[in-house]
Amino acid sequence: MKDLEKQTLIGTFTVQGREVAGKIRLAGPNSCLEVWGKELLDVCTGESNESVKFVLGVLNDQNRVSLIDCVEMGSSFLEGPPGAAYLVQGETVRHIRFFPGYMILGHDHISHEEKAIDGVSFVMGDANSLFHDHQVLGLVTSSKDARPLVEQIVQSGNPARKIEVGEYPVILYYTGKSQIFDSDTVLGNISGRRVARYDIARYQVPSGAKIENQVFVNLRFAAAVTFHDAIQRALEVLRFFELLAGRPQNLEDLSVRKQGSSRGLQVYGSWFPRHERSENEQIRRLLVDAVNDPKQFSDLLRNWLERRTWRSARGRFFDCFGKELYDMDRLIGVASAFEFLPDCAGFDKNNPGKNIDSLHSEVKKMGVEKGGVIKSKLGRIINSRAQLIINEIGDKVPELPTVIKWAVDCRNEYVHGQSYGIDYGRKTEAVIFLTDTLEFIFAASDLIESGWDIKARYKSILNGPHPFDYYLAHYKVNLQKSKHLLVKQ
Repeated sequence: MKDLEKQTLIGTFTVQGREVAGKIRLAGPNSCLEVWGKELLDVCTGESNESVKFVLGVLNDQNRVSLIDCVEMGSSFLEGPPGAAYLVQGETVRHIRFFPGYMILGHDHISHEEKAIDGVSFVMGDANSLFHDHQVLGLVTSSKDARPLVEQIVQSGNPARKIEVGEYPVILYYTGKSQIFDSDTVLGNISGRRVARYDIARYQVPSGAKIENQVFVNLRFAAAVTFHDAIQRALEVLRFFELLAGRPQNLEDLSVRKQGSSRGLQVYGSWFPRHERSENEQIRRLLVDAVNDPKQFSDLLRNWLERRTWRSARGRFFDCFGKELYDMDRLIGVASAFEFLPDCAGFDKNNPGKNIDSLHSEVKKMGVEKGGVIKSKLGRIINSRAQLIINEIGDKVPELPTVIKWAVDCRNEYVHGQSYGIDYGRKTEAVIFLTDTLEFIFAASDLIESGWDIKARYKSILNGPHPFDYYLAHYKVNLQKSKHLLVKQ
């Protein structure tokens, strides 16, 4: 849908049963639907008016558009002719501007309330890099290997036409292996598939041949759902990929499938985030290899999505994770994610005395005195999550409970103004380390309980492209720096 941005889409639109002229401009948060006509003179609008939050239209090219979550941005009455083509001398029309939350474009309309969507497909920005398989697309440049194959191909294509094979034949190939992973989850069946795009007509021009590879993530629902439900499911899956990729993802393409139809409808979300990406930026890889270990990946995806009680806490986490800026709000936000964890996450928030003796014992074994972080309820929650990591890779995160105590103290200073004799606001380098620690504990413990083999991942990889790789590779150095900054001498 990015190719539609900044274009003007003209057509007729239905607002509260009135069919009027209008136009749409898609520009992210600056997107706008404008409608006008004397038929709108008596239309009651306003931000709280439910009847104008859903607008249907037919464009001049006969494509149908459904505009969902529209918000009125302004209304005016115009009397012609002030120069506008749609005004007639002496005629008064009403002009209304809306911000469209979503635009759905295609062969059919979609109701925002009807349970009519049985599938979603999307492409995320890093998909080709994250699911790269060097064996799927290839090039044969050796004349010895390519010549017999090229001769066989050209002879079988058109026997009546003789095609001469030159001195240096080359073969560009796609193996046809499309499926990357497939998983039946609580949200529906989720699969990753490659689509090879090529245009035979391009092969007849001097610029040569080209095969474009694109990876789609597909969701298929057991029963049809509403549009909003379908989008929320897709975004929940996207968050899983963002966690494994180590950074937020751009939605390059998103479509929904209406029940009973084999054709998709394109979706444009005006509020979808847009993250700037440098072409030179290092290619990343997932924490779990979906290409070479699709079963482990599918199992992890299924288990992670099944943890429905984690959604509120994860929402807080993802509001912080992947931000470029380290500030007070980021550390407070990720700390609050632990407070939204369900009781089944290892600590009963409503019964702090429960298993407190065993927690005291665990924390003392980790090297923190009973009077330290164990006093804080938030600290106890975080330590209980950290224990899952310590059990697996404790040698890579020495003195982790001490770092947790610093992080909780820093959060309490920011939120409550408590003083611990350390001005955390002036210890920027240490605060970055503390923020990364909280994010790592939250996400890694969640993945471990979902089946992630963190020990196998970090048996050899220490300084990879994922932020967790970087965190662990530099943990001991940052620990010593933080001691120098935060421990009273």
